[in-house]
Amino acid sequence: MILTIDVGNSNIVTIGYSETGEILFNKRETTLKGVKRDEYLNLFVTMKKEINSFVNKIVLSCVVPSMCDHIVSSLEEVFEQKVDVLLKSKVPQLNVALDDPNELGADFVATTLGAYEKYDKPVIIVDMGSATKISVVDRQMNFLGGVIQPGIGIMAKALNDHIPHLPPIEIKRPKLILGRNTIECIQSGIINGAKASVIELSNQIEKEIGQKCERVITGGYSNLFYDTTSFKVDPHLLNDGLYYYSQRSKIYEQSKN
Repeated sequence: MILTIDVGNSNIVTIGYSETGEILFNKRETTLKGVKRDEYLNLFVTMKKEINSFVNKIVLSCVVPSMCDHIVSSLEEVFEQKVDVLLKSKVPQLNVALDDPNELGADFVATTLGAYEKYDKPVIIVDMGSATKISVVDRQMNFLGGVIQPGIGIMAKALNDHIPHLPPIEIKRPKLILGRNTIECIQSGIINGAKASVIELSNQIEKEIGQKCERVITGGYSNLFYDTTSFKVDPHLLNDGLYYYSQRSKIYEQSKN
């Protein structure tokens, strides 16, 4: 099994793949922050029991630097395998059109690889997690740039934090655009507002680059947009990218030898 682990600011998504890309294991957990190494050691001991299969490769994307060393050392101890931590520098095939290409985070690299392998190019990738991140990859595997804005959960929390008389809400789409009570109004504003934002930003991106694009939504909140006809919903795109990286890195290493 190839074990792919995406450590985000809110959640850890672990997906195990066969060599041919079939999903064999899938689990989502809350990211543990500010904890000792033993907390992650216990988490991965439990996970190993649940997997109950031999893991021959582990690929990690981590955007929580303070926890990365704990996670890597715990994984290596539990699974007795070297962890391959995804970095931009490890993907020489990916050309990054940023002022500083090394600023590109592992999450962007992974979703870019996943989209490049799975969809017609160019691709607009909308990753809806703690932040909503929009990026584009073209036919030549060029990362053209991105947009980052607050995620749905952050927007909901910010309203409640800064306007105390507004209640906390459940993150779900209301049936109508026009809410009939305060909670529905907030839900519509945040969720339908996010939908409208990514659609219009994608329209503007296509105008800016002068090409029509495939459009894909992924991330923890992607399930809210299952009926957005101009986008394909692909909740596992980041982990798929880690899987494809494991295959590409194997080919790259073989080509160097």
